[in-house]
Amino acid sequence: MVQPVVSNNSVAWPTDQGNLYVGLAHQPGVRFRLQANGAINSGPAFLLPDKIFVTSLDGYIYCVNEQRGNVLWRFTTGDPISHSPVALGNVVYAITDRGDMYAVDVVKASEVWVVPGIRSYLAGNEKRLYCLDTRGDLVVLDTASGSRLGTIAGGNLDEPLLNVLTDRIIVATSFGLVQCLRETNQPFPIVYLQPEAKLPVQGKKPTAPKAGETGEPMPTPTPPPGADPFALPPTTAKPAADDPFAAKP
Repeated sequence: MVQPVVSNNSVAWPTDQGNLYVGLAHQPGVRFRLQANGAINSGPAFLLPDKIFVTSLDGYIYCVNEQRGNVLWRFTTGDPISHSPVALGNVVYAITDRGDMYAVDVVKASEVWVVPGIRSYLAGNEKRLYCLDTRGDLVVLDTASGSRLGTIAGGNLDEPLLNVLTDRIIVATSFGLVQCLRETNQPFPIVYLQPEAKLPVQGKKPTAPKAGETGEPMPTPTPPPGADPFALPPTTAKPAADDPFAAKP
């Protein structure tokens, strides 16, 4: 009942029986299956280079190795979690069904902060998180401390969209209004997409990339010694005698 989540190398999907399946992204096959103690009602989150985060109704946040499938650590919140986790930088965020938002350090597996009264995550960047609280208002949180930096009356924003690809805040109402919000100093979105890896074609030897294909600048042609660097390029103009519009002798 949950949409699969895809990374460069894997595709993951949960089940209401508490299973998280992780398969290969480029060919058929299943890497591993994770068994939680409760149903998994939300999609997982990927974090470079090799971590998967998943939440369950058993109240745990699981950190799993993407390649091997072993559980690196798990963190308990004490309440069921139906909201998808969000991995941003070195912190994973999870919102319990009770409305508590946890920030957990992905390296130390320790709690950074917890904020009550949060319903859903919308978008964020390295300094600020944008969420909806339990009253339906738009809340701005500080990523370092979890303190509230501001609150905007949301009104009837009853259709929030979880955006983990960019920092754009997308909200909608059941009456048909869709809005995309941004920070005033960010005219262009911050994109969190990871670059796609190029796979070698079977039966074909890999060739060395040409200049400019991997981001290197194109080589500048060197003029021969003694050439004037400011001279105009040679022209192929015809002489005046060949002018078709010249007067006949």
